[in-house]
Amino acid sequence: MLGRLLCSIKVGDRPSPFRTAWPVADPSLGLAGARNLVVPAREFREILEDVGETSRAYAGNPLAQLSPNRRGHVLQNAVRQVLSQKHSDMQVKGPTPGISIRGARLRPDQAKYDFSIGGRRVECKSAQLCWCQSEVRWTARFSGIKLEQNYFDDLYLALFTPSNVLVLQHDLHTCMSRAGRRTSEFGWRVNVGGGKHQTNWRDAMVALAKQLFKADSNCRRVAVLQVHGPEISAALSHALRSRSKELADKFYKESPLQLANPSSRGLQIEAVAFELDKRMHPEAFFLRSAAEKAGAGGSLRGLHAASADWLRNGTRIEVKHGALLFKEQRCVWTCSFTGIRSTSVLQGDVRNFDELWLVVLSPRGLHFFRDDGGLGIAKASHLGRGGCIQVCGPYNEPDPHAALEPILHKLICRGCTLLATVLF
Repeated sequence: MLGRLLCSIKVGDRPSPFRTAWPVADPSLGLAGARNLVVPAREFREILEDVGETSRAYAGNPLAQLSPNRRGHVLQNAVRQVLSQKHSDMQVKGPTPGISIRGARLRPDQAKYDFSIGGRRVECKSAQLCWCQSEVRWTARFSGIKLEQNYFDDLYLALFTPSNVLVLQHDLHTCMSRAGRRTSEFGWRVNVGGGKHQTNWRDAMVALAKQLFKADSNCRRVAVLQVHGPEISAALSHALRSRSKELADKFYKESPLQLANPSSRGLQIEAVAFELDKRMHPEAFFLRSAAEKAGAGGSLRGLHAASADWLRNGTRIEVKHGALLFKEQRCVWTCSFTGIRSTSVLQGDVRNFDELWLVVLSPRGLHFFRDDGGLGIAKASHLGRGGCIQVCGPYNEPDPHAALEPILHKLICRGCTLLATVLF
C-alpha cells in the first residue's frame, strides 16, 4: 500500500489551508519513485454532495439507480408488456437480429427494431426528464431514431419522470429535429422540455405535454405507468436480480457519488479534477467557463478551446471518467472511458484537446491519470460518438478491490501517469 508523508502546499505566496499527503511509490503499481497527490474526499465535500437538481428529484426512485442503458431495457420490457395487454389478439414477437457484414449472426439487442406486434415492427425509445443547467429548464431528449432507414413501422416513447413513466405512440413528426449532416449516423431526435427558469418539474411536465399533444399532433397517449406498478416492477425485478447490480450496490453503497446520475457524476468528477490541477500547478493561469475560454485571445483562435473542459496556460485539458463495473457475461471487472473525441469530426485532424485525463471511479475512491499517448483509443462504430478505452481486471474475480490493482497497473504500464487519488 501507499505510505504517506504529510506536507503543506503553497498557493502563490500563501500556504494552502489543505493538508495533503504525498505517497511513497508502491513498486507493485510500477510507480518507480513517482509521487502523486493523495487527498481525502472530505476536502471536496461541497462538490461531491452537490448531486444536482435531477438526482434530488429522483431520490429513492429505483429506476433512477439503474444505468441509462439498463433502464432503457427495463422500460422497453414494460412498454412491450403494456402493448401485449392492449393488443392481446395480436402476436408479439422478438426481433429478427440479422447478419453482420462479416456473416456472423447479430445479438437480439443489435436488431434494427425492438419487437413486433401483429407483424408491425416497433421501435421503443426512452428518456429521462432532467434538469439542464445550461438551458435553465427541465428537458428530455429521445435520440438515435433512425427515421430514414425504414427500420421500424411504429415508434413508442417512454418518458421517465420522478413520479411515473409516460408511454406514448409518436407520430414521427412532432418535436422532431435533425442532427445536421450527421443525421444518417446519429438518427433523429425528439426534444421536449419545460419553460426557461421553470424550476418545478411538475410545471415542466404540463408544458411538455402541451408540446407533444398539441392540436396538430397525432401523438397518442398509451399509458401512465407507476414506478411501483406491476409493469415496471416485473421488468425491474430481473434487472435488480443481476449479479452486476448486486455487486455495485454492495461495494458502492458508501460512495459519495452513488446517488448522482451519470451526467451529474461526470460534472462532479470534472470539478474535482479541476481543483486538483490548480493545486498541482499553483502558479498557472486557468480558464474553465465557456465565456472565459471563448475570450482567451487570438493565440487560441481555431484551436477549439471550448471543446476541452478547461485551459491551463493555454493547454486544453479533457477529463473522462469510467466506473469500475462488473460485467456479468464475462465475469470480470472493467473500466471503460467512452466518448473520447480526440479530433474534430467536421475538421478532420484538428485536435480537440492537448492533455487527456482518465479518472477511475472505484469503491476505494477516484484515481486520476494522465494519458501520455501510449494507451491508444479504439475507434467507435460511430465517429461522432468518439473513441473508447477499456481496461479489464482478472477474470472470475468478484472482489473489486482485488481487481482494482491490476487495472491501475495496466494503465501505468501503458504509459499513463498517476496524478492524484481522492480517497472515499
